[in-house]
Order: sequence, then C-alpha cells, then structure tokens
Amino acid sequence: MRRAGPAMLLLLPFAAGAEPSVSKSMEPEERAPEVRNWGNLRIGGAVGGGDGRPEICGEFAPLDFLSIEGCGSGAGILHDEAVNEASHYRVKLRLLRFDAGPLLLEPVVGVGMIELQVGKDDVGFRFEDVGPRGVETAGVEAMGGLRALFPVGAGFELVGELALGVGYTPEAPQLVLPQPEMPVFGAMTVGLGF
Repeated sequence: MRRAGPAMLLLLPFAAGAEPSVSKSMEPEERAPEVRNWGNLRIGGAVGGGDGRPEICGEFAPLDFLSIEGCGSGAGILHDEAVNEASHYRVKLRLLRFDAGPLLLEPVVGVGMIELQVGKDDVGFRFEDVGPRGVETAGVEAMGGLRALFPVGAGFELVGELALGVGYTPEAPQLVLPQPEMPVFGAMTVGLGF
C-alpha cells in the first residue's frame, strides 16, 4: 500500500487536465416565465383616413386573450387642431400564440367602432348623420392583425403590430370633405408593453 501513494502523485498532472464527469439531471428544464401583456402604448403610421400624423394606440388586456384598444392621432386629447382622421375603438381577440425564436407572434381579430372626422372634433359620436358642421360620422369596423412581443425583462416587452381592416360608415359621403362609405385602413405601430 505504501507504493500506491507515490504512484498516485505521478497521475496528478493527468487528473488536473481531465474533464469533469458529465451527468444528466432527470429534472425538467426550468421554463422561461410566460409573457402576459396587460397593456401597451404604441406609435406608428397609418393609411386610410388621416392627414399623415402618427397613429397612437393604447391597449389594455383585462384577460390574456381579450383586449380593448383605442387608436388615432390624439385629436381632442393631445391636440385641438382640425385634422382629417380616422380613429378606432375596438375589442380584440388573440387567436393563437407562436414562438418564433425570441419573439412571440399573436394573430388577432377585432370589431368595434370607427370615427371619421374632417375638421375640428365635436364631443360624442354621430352614427346617423354628419353633425351640424358636416365634419364627422361614425360606424362599425372589423380588423385583423399580427402582434409581435419581444420580452426585454422586468415584466416589460417591446410590442409591434401590423393591422388591416375595413369600416362601414354610411354617412361618410355626406361629409364636407366626402369619404368612402367603406373605408379601408392599415397601420404599423411599435411601442412598450407590460
């Protein structure tokens, strides 16, 4: 047994360079926490009713698959200028969720109300006429879109959305600046959510 000690010292340099043994744990891998978007604020561009101002969207999701959203130029809230604008107020339903690397992709559909205005906004919504000044009317809309979420940590995510839709505003041709009865619209917005 005395001779085994010095022989072990000769093996020490080989042991120092050896790789540690690899063992696989039978425990499941820890999953990343599920991303839950409670709300977001986005800004971007829109086509189909507007004067080129940025479109601002605020969205609140009381349920994981259901949200309430408002989009527009901010007329009457952020500024009081007479603008040509289409604003949208809708309920959206998330259909699915796909992992695409670090992104989460969510197809969405929505229904709601569209308001067209071609001058300074009056209080309220006019569904059956264009008002005494002939500058606004409202109707219904349907939309579809694709939302992308990119988690950035601490419960926040970058949010992007591409949306397309169509409205039905039967009084729109009667506006002082006539608009189509069935306005088609699209928007691409990006922002921050939590």
